[in-house]
Amino acid sequence: MEKHDYNILKALFMLPSNVRFFISKDRDEIFNVGLPEKEELTQRVNELINSGLIYCKDINTNIPYDSNYKISEQDTNTILGLTDLGGSVMEKELGVEWSQYIYEETKSLNTKYEKIFIYSGSLEKIKSILTFFSNNCQDIKILSPWFPVYWKKLPKGYTVSFTATRKYIEDIHNNNVYQNIVHYDFPLKNPYSTTE
Repeated sequence: MEKHDYNILKALFMLPSNVRFFISKDRDEIFNVGLPEKEELTQRVNELINSGLIYCKDINTNIPYDSNYKISEQDTNTILGLTDLGGSVMEKELGVEWSQYIYEETKSLNTKYEKIFIYSGSLEKIKSILTFFSNNCQDIKILSPWFPVYWKKLPKGYTVSFTATRKYIEDIHNNNVYQNIVHYDFPLKNPYSTTE
């Protein structure tokens, strides 16, 4: 595989994408990786689809297209994403440590309060986060299976949620100790992989 192939897979690592965004003129700003020019990008994506590393499917029906499908600029209802094989290639390339991964989601309840959901494959990580929110936490729940990203299925993960004022949550997010526990990127064994 070429460097551009790894960058294409890396762009789809966290979330699938609509073809029109993927080949738009703003693709480098949207995906923050070095993607080739549109013509080469389209060719490379089509080859990755054909090799089984990327899937494409209809956005409305969620029905996958045949692996011989060829994307084009006219595709407005087509989604691209990593297959299990494509995800495994990037997992190995980047050296993702799922046991260290933490994902945080915020839901606004009103102008004053927010609900935070924290997910991790590590019970210890969840417990360390609880020290910051001990008065507002609900019980830890086991997720079985757990999908840390759309293509990756793990046997088990954990989640905890809590409600707090926006100000309280903002103060926690600005806490250096909290920032060292909750990373907003994947913990990587190989952060300077060939995709950089």
